[in-house]
Amino acid sequence: MTAPTSENPTVAEATLEQASVPAPTEATHPDAAIPGQDAPVAKPDAPAHEAVASEVEAGEAKPAEEAAVEPSKPAAEEAQSAPEEQPQVAEQPEVAEQPAPTQAPEPVQESKPADEPAEPELPAREAKEEKESAAASDKKSNLSFILNKPNDLSFEERPIPKLKNDHEVLVGINYTGICGSDVHYWLHGAIGHFVVKDPMVLGHESAGTIVEVGSAVKSLKVGDRVALEPGYPCRRCSNCMSGRYNLCPDMAFAATPPYDGTLTGFWAAPADFCYKLPENVSLQEGAMVEPLAVGVHLVKQGGVRPGDSVVIMGAGPVGLLCAAVARAFGASKVVSVDIVTSKLEVAKEIAATHTYVSQRVSPEENAKAIIEQCELGDGADVVIDASGAEPSIQASIHLVKNGGTYVQGGMGKPDITFPIVLACIKEITLKGSFRYSSGDYKLAVQLLGSNLVDVKKFISGVVPFKDAEKAFEKVKEGQVIKMLIAGPNETLE
Repeated sequence: MTAPTSENPTVAEATLEQASVPAPTEATHPDAAIPGQDAPVAKPDAPAHEAVASEVEAGEAKPAEEAAVEPSKPAAEEAQSAPEEQPQVAEQPEVAEQPAPTQAPEPVQESKPADEPAEPELPAREAKEEKESAAASDKKSNLSFILNKPNDLSFEERPIPKLKNDHEVLVGINYTGICGSDVHYWLHGAIGHFVVKDPMVLGHESAGTIVEVGSAVKSLKVGDRVALEPGYPCRRCSNCMSGRYNLCPDMAFAATPPYDGTLTGFWAAPADFCYKLPENVSLQEGAMVEPLAVGVHLVKQGGVRPGDSVVIMGAGPVGLLCAAVARAFGASKVVSVDIVTSKLEVAKEIAATHTYVSQRVSPEENAKAIIEQCELGDGADVVIDASGAEPSIQASIHLVKNGGTYVQGGMGKPDITFPIVLACIKEITLKGSFRYSSGDYKLAVQLLGSNLVDVKKFISGVVPFKDAEKAFEKVKEGQVIKMLIAGPNETLE
């Protein structure tokens, strides 16, 4: 639960109404010319005196167009290197089966020349696994959860995808989480200029099991359990080459028009965008790696260090994950701020050292109250907005200490009233945050494997694939943190 946050826009709107804060819909993708990137949806201006934080979350997004890969060695070139009329070892058993005189010597197997060593055989167990996996995938379903148009969902059996090159793998999807961007597409059919024009498979927060590997894949094998990074950059532009591939202008991201998502039976992906899960991490937890990577990127953007004080505006899924990551990074004080008391209770249980229910007062007054109640002295070292709500953003600038860092992750209105003079006088460092980038997914998996972050408490429920629409309804109601949908071939106990 990609980088700015897109967590449950409907939840945000409902809770903001409780505090009379017109909250912007939380969208995973900003309005930029990046394929697969969700764009924010404008909301009416908030009143001057509003509650500080919304549970609207900072976002994600990303589908299945693999990046450029190195072509395999041409077959003709391999043929030139092979010796002519080479005896075939596999033919020997046929000779051995022919009747022979009692005194005849045993047939001698000819060996390959010294300059062409025999290729090692695949271990029998792995060979068996590959055959069984291929046979299993032929029999299993590739049922997909389709958005046809706003408020029109259906199921459709689609062909199992084929590997496009030797560097891809085929993954059987076990679990997929519902993101706020999925719900927004369902309800509105668009996020900014990303408009659903043709039927589109939803979902991008997935974990699954490898069922087929390309011949060039060395890091994964059939049967490995993996978390899927669902967006594939071009690998050639300056941003990709510098390691900031999340800013690639040609990014193809799952469940972002025109690309299909991962709420399906099987998914083909570049092997290097599949992350093997540690033995102590379940596949359900693996489906939480995507939103966790968003939280990792936000906290890294803030430069959080041991001993820092960190305030996080918004206690939706990504805001809560930011709190957990900040604690794992060594922050001594983590404050979660929201307008919904129940969400703050979860925040306290998961990671927050302090919580604050924003009041219907000015942003400056809310900031002052947070500093006093949470004993932040001259202000917080780092403030992360995972709400996108204008009052929260305004309060954040009052809340951060002189010379501190402010990170914007929540997506709200395109334009807001911003205390620019105060930002200048305090000489704060202000950063944006979008999805995740180099190393973020890997670190998210490591945090789970080392038990530094526990995502099990984030999972509100798991439903079978046939009940996918019911899960979307629950998310829309806003009474859950994260709902998971089991894959069409997954059997729930």
